[in-house]
Amino acid sequence: MIGIIDKRVPLFFSNLSNINLLAAQVPCQLKKKGFLYVSEKPKDKFEQIIKIFDKYDDKNCKISNSNFIIFPEDSIPCEFVDRFIEILDEKLDKNCVVIFGSEHLNFSNFYNYLTKFKQFNEEAYDIVSNDANDTPSDKPVNLEFVIIKDNSERLQVFIQAKTHPFSGEESLDANMDLYKSKYFYLFTSSMIPFNFMALICFDFVYRDNYWSNIYSIVKKANELYFTKRQDLDLLIVIECNPKPEHRVFRDTLIGFYGEHLFKTPGTRDTISIFVNSSDESYLETLDRKDCNFGYSHIVLSENCKIPRLKFSEIDIDDFNNAPLSRIRFTSKTRLFHVKLDFLRDKDPRSSRVPVKVNGVYKYANNQWNKMDSKELLGGEESIYNLPSGNE
Repeated sequence: MIGIIDKRVPLFFSNLSNINLLAAQVPCQLKKKGFLYVSEKPKDKFEQIIKIFDKYDDKNCKISNSNFIIFPEDSIPCEFVDRFIEILDEKLDKNCVVIFGSEHLNFSNFYNYLTKFKQFNEEAYDIVSNDANDTPSDKPVNLEFVIIKDNSERLQVFIQAKTHPFSGEESLDANMDLYKSKYFYLFTSSMIPFNFMALICFDFVYRDNYWSNIYSIVKKANELYFTKRQDLDLLIVIECNPKPEHRVFRDTLIGFYGEHLFKTPGTRDTISIFVNSSDESYLETLDRKDCNFGYSHIVLSENCKIPRLKFSEIDIDDFNNAPLSRIRFTSKTRLFHVKLDFLRDKDPRSSRVPVKVNGVYKYANNQWNKMDSKELLGGEESIYNLPSGNE
């Protein structure tokens, strides 16, 4: 059974009905190097990501007010991880959270990172130390970093590895096994009632013969509700997933939101955000014809039903008749800036929805530019370009 580590951090958001989140759907182009996946062009990739912070520095741009900035799994090349953390320390305003995945590292480097940031990861360090003697130093590890610039402007660095044990979706080759992590973090603000978690891709759906990750999360969220009258406000899943709309994700979301077997007040109003890499992504070992990257999406319970719409960059649907609402973005390389409302149930106006899309940005000529309304509403697949007549 997976362990969930409670982390209390001094995060303060003055208005929980106005939390701004930036989801970066950027490409991950990976090649195999030994037993690790690494970026094909790490410098170009890192430059594209750093350009995002040109917008963050511009106080006239709405991106500058982002409380959460989310990058996909495998998005930061290993050689730039330390530099990226330094840049975040320099640039981030207080009360800002950045979540990103690094390329595959070996177990030795993972353990070194935990040692370096042990003051923030003491429980995780103890768990991983117990595995150190039995785990080969070159065992591949898929890492996720959660960087928090807290209310005192202190940068806190949290590290967790993927719990799903296989580097390939259907690969059972022992040489391809990843290090299997034994913990997740649950982040709780010590200043306001706000809780969030971050997972890596298949961690959302992984289960064995005895337990499942998602049941552990639901159980923990229910404990929050029954002991503190709080819930899991935000669940973030970072992906480099060629099958983001596979049935297994839909089935797990139905279990997460459906309340078919028992009441789950701790997750009933959770906003789930899946941030995938864009359709320019590829894995050297996969046939590109079989890949369907992109389509990052935001999922809400059926209590927050949003009318079905289709624009050039955004669809709103129910994920094939699931008991939920889904805001599904395009597959292209984009930045999606959204506003989240965690106080919607306190407002008597029934028309209030928990998500507002503030803007969509595309990458061209080595810079990120906001798309105008004509591009968003007048794309080839927009509802505003339906054929005339009775069709």
